Amino acid sequence: MRHARIIPAAALLSLLLLGGAPGRMQSPPVDMRFQWIDGIENQVYREAPGVLSRPAPADTPCDIPSDAPAIFSGYPTSAEVIAFLDSLNAAHPDLSERFQAGVSRQGRPIAGIRLGNEGSGDPDARPALYLDGQHHAREAIAKMAVLYTVWWLLSRYGQDPIATRLLDTRTVYAIPSVNPDGNDLWLTTDFSQRRNANPTCCDDDWDGRLDEDPANGMGWGTFQLFRYTFDAGWIAAHPDNPFVPGWESHLLSIRDLGVVDDEDHPVPQLDDDHDSSRLGLNEDPIGGVDLNRNYDAHWELGESNPIRETYRGPAIWSEPESRAVRDWVLAHANVLVGVSLHSGADVILHPWGWSQTAPLLDGMVYERLARKGSQLTEGCGFLGSSHAWTARGLYLAPGTTMDWLYGQGVYAFIPEIYSASLVAKFRRDSDPAYPASFLVYSSLGVAFNPDDSEILQVCERWRPYLLYLLAAVPSPALASAEIEGNALVIRASNDGGIPIALALEAATESGQTFSAEVNGLRGREFAWRLPLETFLEHTATLTMTATTLMSSFPRDFSPTTLRFRASEEGVEILEGNARPFVPLHSFFGEGGWDADSRRWEQGYHFGEPIGYRLMFPFVLN
Repeated sequence: MRHARIIPAAALLSLLLLGGAPGRMQSPPVDMRFQWIDGIENQVYREAPGVLSRPAPADTPCDIPSDAPAIFSGYPTSAEVIAFLDSLNAAHPDLSERFQAGVSRQGRPIAGIRLGNEGSGDPDARPALYLDGQHHAREAIAKMAVLYTVWWLLSRYGQDPIATRLLDTRTVYAIPSVNPDGNDLWLTTDFSQRRNANPTCCDDDWDGRLDEDPANGMGWGTFQLFRYTFDAGWIAAHPDNPFVPGWESHLLSIRDLGVVDDEDHPVPQLDDDHDSSRLGLNEDPIGGVDLNRNYDAHWELGESNPIRETYRGPAIWSEPESRAVRDWVLAHANVLVGVSLHSGADVILHPWGWSQTAPLLDGMVYERLARKGSQLTEGCGFLGSSHAWTARGLYLAPGTTMDWLYGQGVYAFIPEIYSASLVAKFRRDSDPAYPASFLVYSSLGVAFNPDDSEILQVCERWRPYLLYLLAAVPSPALASAEIEGNALVIRASNDGGIPIALALEAATESGQTFSAEVNGLRGREFAWRLPLETFLEHTATLTMTATTLMSSFPRDFSPTTLRFRASEEGVEILEGNARPFVPLHSFFGEGGWDADSRRWEQGYHFGEPIGYRLMFPFVLN
């Protein structure tokens, strides 16, 4: 079956409850969901097999806000997401603006919100972060992390210095759920739903009809239930957990008990197409196309079989959801960093997804930004997330949002923010007719998403890194023009964590021109000294153009102009605005913009290393 929604009993014969993320589990987890169950997991499609969220060996800080809205107590429908965005916009009209990027396959709005203080200039003219979630339906926690970050920035503006500075100087374009159709199907119909609701792509059971036998009420909060019966002596020796080494030889039988809800009430699955198919029930589910394989980024190398979970679609940009992202990003050339949140693993991914060997000329930049993510995501009960070049560390993935964004000149990441076992829980069977039996509950829903009660914990864990990536967006400014002795000193700055090049030109009204170039300006000011006598009692124009130092796809952005007049009393700015420099690195813990390689590389780099020295090109010392 395409979704492997009913796990065959034979697959459970290899159940192992002692697994963990390879080489990094520092103490045995208590929660079943953090244990890798080889016999089940290896036979079900996973985004990244074996890469689980990793519980910390001891408590780690987690300051969950007491004023978090009720929407974070569960997983909302697509309509509830829109209502929440509308409420945020109504509460913060000067800091936000609602938008609709497009319409889904089934006609639902692909809703978004723009963040940025309109009082400090046009948000659409400022450097921006693009942030989205839930390309894949069952990765609903990704949507929640987007909503949480948006809410946190808006609610903390004017109170928290980093939130205030970021919304004064940068813009965020956020689309919480790229796949609203899939979101609602996952909630109500099928906890394994991954793709969109394209009804024309897939005849999963090869009977000439499309999507005619979906799951029935098998959404979030339901489980596949199995009864494991052991010999009496084994249960007597292991009354609380029979799944210890050697258990297989004491297993007498496995029985599939069907689908149940959280209170063990049956959720009947029907043969909707009445074909008594050898494939079993639910053999022709709804949809669709894997939206994160539908982008114009070596799409042709993607999965062409329509019944596969990673089916790329019939053509590049065939899906309205991926086209909505494309059109929004292309219409906003101020986007310099992009983050597309997923779940199903616990790893910060960066290009390339399509190749293990293609040149990654910006690899050193990605490595530094991703390594810092390992540091900033250690909290809320979790060890820090690992990081990887996608195709080297995890899997080949042509046609992704991330690779396409990078090709547009955007530093792009895919953080996979949560992963746990398919097995949600097991317990001793309370039925006296089965004294030597245990019940095992499994669900792809809990593999990709935390319980409702833990949504805030996961969102808060990832908030510092998402703020870091927003702060990394280069934000150049002319900081000041002052007289120091016999010099006119112009200070230009970039308070962002990604280095840029600046081209400066100062021209007097008499026609004299001075120019300077600064390469590698990152998180600091640059002082340009000019002869004062040339500018005294003259009106002058100062222009500045910034260029990203992206080796593959550099981009000019944020041209700035000041008109000023220098006199013995000082410098008067006649037109334009100077913005004082603020060192943002102090908000991001030990190391500032960078993580200590002695701690955050060893054991945190997943897969084959990039192989670059950790240097930015042309860094200004």
